Amino acid sequence: MVETVYVPDTNALLNYPELLEGNQVVILETVLAELSVLEHKKDAKNLQYRLRQAKHTIKKYMEAGTTVVRLNSDLDAYEMRYTNDDKILDEFERLDKFYPKESIVLVTDDILMSVKAKARNIKCVGTGRIDDTTEDQVEGVYEFFYDPENPEDVEILDKITEIAYSGLDMYYNPFDLVVNQYVVVWDLSTRELNRDGEVSYRECGTYKFDGINLKRVQFKNINNIFEKVRPVNVRQRLAFDLLQDEKTTVKLLTGSFGVGKDYLMLAHALDLVTNSTTKFDRIVWVRNNIEVKDTNGIGFLPDGMEDKLRPFTAPILDKVGGEEGYEMVKDKISIEHLGFLRGRQFDNAIIYVTECQANTRDHIKLLLGRVGKESEIWFNGDVKQTDDRKFEYDNGINALMDLTGSPLFGHVTLDKVERSATANLASLLDL
Repeated sequence: MVETVYVPDTNALLNYPELLEGNQVVILETVLAELSVLEHKKDAKNLQYRLRQAKHTIKKYMEAGTTVVRLNSDLDAYEMRYTNDDKILDEFERLDKFYPKESIVLVTDDILMSVKAKARNIKCVGTGRIDDTTEDQVEGVYEFFYDPENPEDVEILDKITEIAYSGLDMYYNPFDLVVNQYVVVWDLSTRELNRDGEVSYRECGTYKFDGINLKRVQFKNINNIFEKVRPVNVRQRLAFDLLQDEKTTVKLLTGSFGVGKDYLMLAHALDLVTNSTTKFDRIVWVRNNIEVKDTNGIGFLPDGMEDKLRPFTAPILDKVGGEEGYEMVKDKISIEHLGFLRGRQFDNAIIYVTECQANTRDHIKLLLGRVGKESEIWFNGDVKQTDDRKFEYDNGINALMDLTGSPLFGHVTLDKVERSATANLASLLDL
């Protein structure tokens, strides 16, 4: 019996990339050309998510040998789709006049470029960087600057509030958002200078896109045995909503030092594991033990694994009031070394990964694979605080951006230093 060979068009690849799994598939070069065109539509967030999924799937099954790309030998068609990427590949192939062919390697982070290179039998490697993450995806938050004098803006805001407050279940996505992306509405008519001399506006609404329409951001304040915690700025309110969303199992908070990443996450995590009515029975604390760059290491640490890792759990002690408070909750906290997680599964747990910019893409894949039944995984970090050069190009925050658009993933970037006015001075030292 002859095995079926599937030849999908562009829409089929975008809507059903799973077709490539377990089947013999041929991707036509014209389809790759159409995908290249779609890459430029950066404002279409749902499209970009599907495009990333399709590109990664093509690459995966080309490497597995079940998917091939057929180059177009027709000259007219070739000229129609000829791009700078194709010119680079043409010039690369001519380098074999100067160097042994087996010694030259193309370096690119563009997945479509690497797919085309493989079709030409060009050896190709990446740097580990992500090239298709747009600014608003990195933020996890879309900001709508509402002008009450603009009829279009008025119509949009009226529609948002009508749906959000009435509970209507109709599709409405005026900003082309991805699932779980937040929206903050700023009223341009309230422009003023704040105490730091910066322009500010009154916030007049916060919403989250659930895949159908925008829902109001709602949350409860934290009030447990350690302290009372409530959000002190707009982005922190979004973080509260994210951390309390039971449907989102992969949660990421990013932002600079002092914005409250660990403060808010630990408050929520401790509240959940000390509350007998929740499904969580422990915090699994994981951190790659990377020391601050340009400092001298403290050398070999004595005693057991937990004692060796305790210096990296200082944020917990800060939150519970020191050693005495830690004794009250230590049976709810499991301290794990990243290097020993292979093969583990954590059920009914909050897997807590702090400073995740000090993890590689492979580390993030490993960590996601540890999430068992009734568990969630929480990440926080700041790409500007990397303490090893390798993390400047291959870090966990960039890796997690590939999950943008998944209904299980949520992300908020906190943007105001709340630790102290003095701590905020550190931002003035950025180059």
